[in-house]
Amino acid sequence: VSKEEVRATAKQRGHFSPAQVRAMLAALDKLANREDRLFVSVLAYTGARFDEVRQMKLKTYDGVLCFDLLDADPKTVESRRLIPVHSELLKLDLTEEAWVKSVKREGSSDAANKRVNRWIKAVTGDKAHSAHWFRHTV
Repeated sequence: VSKEEVRATAKQRGHFSPAQVRAMLAALDKLANREDRLFVSVLAYTGARFDEVRQMKLKTYDGVLCFDLLDADPKTVESRRLIPVHSELLKLDLTEEAWVKSVKREGSSDAANKRVNRWIKAVTGDKAHSAHWFRHTV
C-alpha cells in the first residue's frame, strides 16, 4: 500500500467539525459523572484510540504532566508515546487517582465504548459518529 493510498483512505474517514467538537465539550456537564466527563475530554484533546486511552498512565516527565503509553500494548509499535496533558484538561483537576478511576470505571472496554458513543450520537444528532472520529479531528 502506497503512502498516497493511505492518505486517500484517511481523508475518507470521518471527523468532527469544529462546531461539533465545541458542542460536545459544552455538553460534557450532561454526562452523569466526573469520570465520564474526564474520559471524553481526553479522547477529544489527545486523538488517542479508545483502547489507548484506557491504557494510559498519568506521569510527570521533566516537570511536564503526560499521558504515558510507553509501556502500553497499543495497536501499533509507533503508538507507544508520551502525550503532554493539554492545558484544558489540567482545568479539570486531573489527578492520578481520578484518572485511574475514570479508565477503570467499566468492567469492559466495549461497555464504556458503547456508552460514550451513545452520548456522542445524542449530542451531534448523527448516528454515524463515534469516539474514533476524535482521532481524525485532532
